[in-house]
Amino acid sequence: GLKARNRNDGHGNLLLVGVGGAISSVKLDVNGFPLVDYGRFGAITDTLTTPEYDVSCNEDHIYADGSHLALFQPTQYAIYLAKYKPDGSPDAAFGGNGRVDFPYGAANAGYVELGVLPSGRIVLGGEASGNTFILMGLLPDGSVDPSFGTNGIVVRNDLKGCTGLEVLPDGRFLCLTTDPLDLTHFAFAMFTADGELDPTFMDNGVLNVFPPGFGTHHCDHFQYMPDGRLLLADASLSERIIRLTADGIGVVDL
Repeated sequence: GLKARNRNDGHGNLLLVGVGGAISSVKLDVNGFPLVDYGRFGAITDTLTTPEYDVSCNEDHIYADGSHLALFQPTQYAIYLAKYKPDGSPDAAFGGNGRVDFPYGAANAGYVELGVLPSGRIVLGGEASGNTFILMGLLPDGSVDPSFGTNGIVVRNDLKGCTGLEVLPDGRFLCLTTDPLDLTHFAFAMFTADGELDPTFMDNGVLNVFPPGFGTHHCDHFQYMPDGRLLLADASLSERIIRLTADGIGVVDL
């Protein structure tokens, strides 16, 4: 079956990206019919060499021109980022033949989050050995961004893994992580476009979230609101949606 992530391409068309026996994407028009100018009769398929593993599309991004990025994990030990043109064909100008590969052997990193900055630069987030927080910066063509962190990599032992990433209009990006002092609580870290913690955000760039009455809790999804508030979906036993005020202190139960 197709375990799909779906996005609107900005032109009223729906792009479904998922996996089955192969990595596939389907583009539908506003009436739900396949777009015949996308791939082969509205779909593209990349056959996998390791079908025994549960393949996943970790994240994706659609550009204004209809092209799109997809972050795939075809095996337990490898991840790759692919870019497709609006017609579904690989963008050969991106990486090698339209893709950039990230074997786990490189810093033992597993990248599961994807963001595209207003400048076109790309940020990947995930975890390295021991749940260490890790980011990688890429240029728009898929090459390593030397201005990001140290040789394109940011590793922080004071945070535990990146499990969410949202790009802000001003070029900063907010990451969901775990409080290293209390793994039952999540935290947020704000970074500049160059991979530095933003000291103007909360406590030197980090907000440790301790909502009252939550006990052990995990944030599955979040949305950074235009006014600076945070909308959170909690996956603990309480299963609540909460909203934090811009100062990160006041909590409003929705």
